[in-house]
Amino acid sequence: MKADQAVHALYIQATRKAPKASIEKHLEALEQSPSFPAVFVREAMKSKGVSTESWAEVLKALSRTTRQYSIGDKAFMATLTDLQESWLLAAIQAATVSDDAPLVVLAALANDGSETSHDALLAEFERARTAKDDWALRYKLKRIWRYAKQNTHMAALDATVKAELASREGKKAETSLAKKLGLNVDLLKFFLEVDGTRPRQQSRPVHLIISANDLHSGLPTQALGLDERDKPPRDFLKVREWLASVTRKEKIEWNWDLVRVTTNLRGKHREAMVEWLRSLRESPVAQ
Repeated sequence: MKADQAVHALYIQATRKAPKASIEKHLEALEQSPSFPAVFVREAMKSKGVSTESWAEVLKALSRTTRQYSIGDKAFMATLTDLQESWLLAAIQAATVSDDAPLVVLAALANDGSETSHDALLAEFERARTAKDDWALRYKLKRIWRYAKQNTHMAALDATVKAELASREGKKAETSLAKKLGLNVDLLKFFLEVDGTRPRQQSRPVHLIISANDLHSGLPTQALGLDERDKPPRDFLKVREWLASVTRKEKIEWNWDLVRVTTNLRGKHREAMVEWLRSLRESPVAQ
């Protein structure tokens, strides 16, 4: 049995009041896995001892660490608090050293603020630092410091995360879309959404999301309702040429009166982008 399958089987066994021999078999299957759930379960069971009752308790705790939360809501804060219990704290510390941890777990470690929790967060930072994208830095590590214990090593780690993000943003700004488009801002984020129809295929509408995002390269332009061979280029600067081509080929009629725009630009910068959108509507590309 693979480790991931074994973790899934844990939930099933918990509801069936698995006998001790069966629990031990599953723990053995998890022994070689470095994944967060596997390490969490192994470490927690070491603390609680192997029994049907502890098995169910550990799996319930695991499910709370891996569920989706709205950061800062009552359920999030309740789980953050409960994870301060010594046996749970030891389990999430070990699991975070081994593998990427959920946001609520990182917040609980920051809230604990001990050297062991700091070391676990440092392991998470090192993985994030070597990743090509900024997701873990920006949407996990940057968001937990409001819950952190105020001490020297936690403050130092917070500063390190911010410095890494600033360095990355500085490098991005040198070759950013904002700079190429002459918008006079460091980094650009905007999304334009527009719907289109084809006269002979009214039942197959097209939904276009034009994306320009210097912060997240993993969100390219998308066109829903077109064949795979007509998908848009990842390079934003080639999107206009592609749009002109696919509009002519598919005879798409775009509803430019209902364009939806989301952007981080404000003031003159936003006005410049609106002008660009107007030129898109009025140019041969939109015909």
